[in-house]
Amino acid sequence: MAKVTSVVWLFAAVVVGQALTPSTFLTTIDKARLKSVFEAAFPVNDVINAHYSILGLKMMNIPVPNSQEACKKVTSLVDAKSVSSLYHASGAAKALGSCKVNAANAQAFLGEAIKDTASVADIFSAFFALKNLGLSVDNTKVSKALAEALKKDDSPLSYGYAFLVSAEIGGDVKKMFDSIEDIVAQADEVDEKYLQFEGGLYATALVIDAAYKLSETAKKAPTIPEEKVLKFANYFLSRKHVHQTRSAYHLLSVVKTLTENKYHIPVAVTLASSVAVSQSMSTVQVRVSNLMGAPLGPLTVVADSAKHLRDDAIVLSKKPFSAKDESLYEINFMESKPAPGFYRLTISATPKKADKRLLGTSGAYVEVKVTTQVSIENVEIGIADKDQTTASRTTKLQYPKKAANTFEADSHQKIIMKFQLKDKSSSKSVSAHQTFVKLTNQNTNQEIIFVAQTETSGGYKFDLDVGANAKEFGQLSGKYGMELIVGDAVIENPFSWPLADESQYAKKPEIKHVFREPEKRPPSVVSTVFTALVLLPLAILFICWMKIGANISNFPMSLSAVGFHVCLAGIFGLYYLYFTCLNMFDTVRYLGILAIPTFLFGNRLLSSIAAKRKQEMMKSAQVRVQKDQHNIRKGEKQDMDSEAANNIKHEKRSREIIDDETLTLLEEAWNDGLRSTKEKEKIKALGVQTNLSTEKIEVWIGNRRAKDRRGGVAPAYSKKKAAVRGPSAYTLFSKQFKQVDDMEAKMLISALAIHSLLFSGCCSMSIGKLNDTVDELQDDRLLALENTIRRLKSQIKNVTNSKVQHKQPVMFYARINRSTFTLQTLSTLVFETVILNIGEHYDKYDGVFVAPWKGIYLFSWTVSIYSSNYAVTELIIEGRSVSKTGDTDTSGGLHSASMTALTTMNRDEHAFIRTTTYGSTHVFYSTSNRPHSSFLGMLVYVEK
Repeated sequence: MAKVTSVVWLFAAVVVGQALTPSTFLTTIDKARLKSVFEAAFPVNDVINAHYSILGLKMMNIPVPNSQEACKKVTSLVDAKSVSSLYHASGAAKALGSCKVNAANAQAFLGEAIKDTASVADIFSAFFALKNLGLSVDNTKVSKALAEALKKDDSPLSYGYAFLVSAEIGGDVKKMFDSIEDIVAQADEVDEKYLQFEGGLYATALVIDAAYKLSETAKKAPTIPEEKVLKFANYFLSRKHVHQTRSAYHLLSVVKTLTENKYHIPVAVTLASSVAVSQSMSTVQVRVSNLMGAPLGPLTVVADSAKHLRDDAIVLSKKPFSAKDESLYEINFMESKPAPGFYRLTISATPKKADKRLLGTSGAYVEVKVTTQVSIENVEIGIADKDQTTASRTTKLQYPKKAANTFEADSHQKIIMKFQLKDKSSSKSVSAHQTFVKLTNQNTNQEIIFVAQTETSGGYKFDLDVGANAKEFGQLSGKYGMELIVGDAVIENPFSWPLADESQYAKKPEIKHVFREPEKRPPSVVSTVFTALVLLPLAILFICWMKIGANISNFPMSLSAVGFHVCLAGIFGLYYLYFTCLNMFDTVRYLGILAIPTFLFGNRLLSSIAAKRKQEMMKSAQVRVQKDQHNIRKGEKQDMDSEAANNIKHEKRSREIIDDETLTLLEEAWNDGLRSTKEKEKIKALGVQTNLSTEKIEVWIGNRRAKDRRGGVAPAYSKKKAAVRGPSAYTLFSKQFKQVDDMEAKMLISALAIHSLLFSGCCSMSIGKLNDTVDELQDDRLLALENTIRRLKSQIKNVTNSKVQHKQPVMFYARINRSTFTLQTLSTLVFETVILNIGEHYDKYDGVFVAPWKGIYLFSWTVSIYSSNYAVTELIIEGRSVSKTGDTDTSGGLHSASMTALTTMNRDEHAFIRTTTYGSTHVFYSTSNRPHSSFLGMLVYVEK
């Protein structure tokens, strides 16, 4: 069991070594670039850059340019009321040596800055400013203030500052030393090869550098696993192209620490020779050094294996390298006669004198490619029929000669070519990554490229169907040049060989068209008779006008009338021209031009005619109304005169028939209830009392009622009234007018009866119509009231629902929990992890928020950008960009950008975050356990 465990542990170590051993170091080119970064800060114009530039040059043992002038500039730029300014100025002055910063009251000011409420960065700056100025420091006060500050801010960067302060103070640093393991555990892993802290290169370099300085004070190895040290080293070397002075200094400082400390020294294994290996260049050289490129002493370097990347074939094993100098080692790779291709060479380096500090000595690898020269053989080119009715005609060619004759092919033929590629050293068939056949039109220089296909025998074949590929040539025949192109990453002698000239189509025989003879036309008599019949109605019209006469007095002499008839005549003339000389297309074009004024004039003319007719009808109606009103007034006057005369006459006759005493009795009976009675017995009793007949009493009652209604003299007993009264009135009149002739009486009575019937019918019809009108008005009012009630109910329901829904808040918060990813321009960011989504208006699958109400919304988003990449995002609402944010600083580190936007949205409008058109790709940094990008939104105010 112990053996199995050790084997598994060894295999895991090899895998880790393969993945983690650094494959680069700070070369002389890298150091020269860092030097230019530091020297770019001169002449000095700010204290911070001057501080880090001077420290960087001192670390590289490079003299500071014009140090006296730099000292004057630093001392003049210092701000005595700023802790940070005093720290950087004093640090720069101390590094220059013979430079002194004059800061009055610096002891008191910096001492007061070290307090429990201060930040870790301020305590760090104040402490080292006092140290640089040579002033006294209360270490106990510093330690206490540092402990309180770390309770409020326990970020890795704050602990990095604390490690440096504790390393400088010394003493009991066990508690601070034990924090190294916890802080290292907070590092973020990228691609299983790099480790970094939030804050980028500056924070990561400062924390690791400070951890090793604190370890030297504690005299213990830092509690950092070896694989994590290698991952940190890989991260630092991946950022060696930094251009900021502060980050450049800390990069140089931490790399130097990782090469000079007493506990961990990562080993860098790099390829020193060309990646291509051939018979002429058969050696592979590797350089084994520390991260600064310095040798590690005598080493035994062995090639553990060399594996072909395509088929995993092992071509060598456990072959030692020979030393060229202290750090350069080489091996003859071609001795194993590898086939052309790419190989991974696994390397281990063992120090001849044991050194436990060295990390990554096994499992390192470099990749090389074995190249060779090829020859082209058995080349045949020719033309063949598609239906294979005849044997193909082929011509053999020898590289690099060109075919002597031109090949001709038409749409029924195809072009064929065969060839083989062989390795010159082994004479074996090889395959190339690129085998193209290019056809170039000699007149237009148009190029069409095809791919030659491999055969099972190991050769290549090119088969071009001319007719099927006519579209590729743009249906353009002519003379084409044919060229074979062969290339590959492992071929030393790629070539482009002009093979032949080829005509796509052969010349065809001339086609002679035979047109059909036109049909025989009908006799001219038929067309003449047809024309006469067409013109006959027009002749009849003119004859009628001559006989009867044409009424042109009503023709309106206006612009619209004249224009309409002129355009209409023009259309008829155009029809005649179409019949005689114009074709259909010309006729339609001219007709379209004439149609516009014809329509406008015709519309204006018809509108004027309709308005004139309407005016005449209204005028005639007014005349008829005036005439009817005159007749009505005249008839009413005659009726009133006749009625007044009859009243007087009837009143006189009534007084002659009924005396005053009888009238008094009738009035008393009237007041006692006779006015409303309809019983015959009471009327008969009154007749016995007054010695009057029943007919007379009924007539008197009718007159008395009419008198009460009119408020004056009782109406006369006209024939019309009597007819209305019914049989009693008829009897009374028949008795009173006995002397009238029977014939005349019958005529009078008949007229009265007819008048009564007509009057009753009219009254019935009027009352019926009035009732119908009242019913219709009631129905209309009832329907209107029902509609009003229904509408009010709907409004009340909508207002109630709106109030209920408005009570529920609308807000969401989502994050991205996946690993680092890349998006193209104008791509939507999908924040897939929803933390809060009240109202369910944010879709985690497409990253879009839909506004449920019209109102004011608040949006805020944050994105993180990884390494030396960039990303710019924008808030989009219904296609319009509301706000943008991002980071285009490619100097390195982990950058973040945030933006908040307050905007109005209508109901059902969409809002989302997407990348802008800046650049080509946008790289976002994120991890599954510590998300860095988020998106939130909420409804602030609802508009009614």
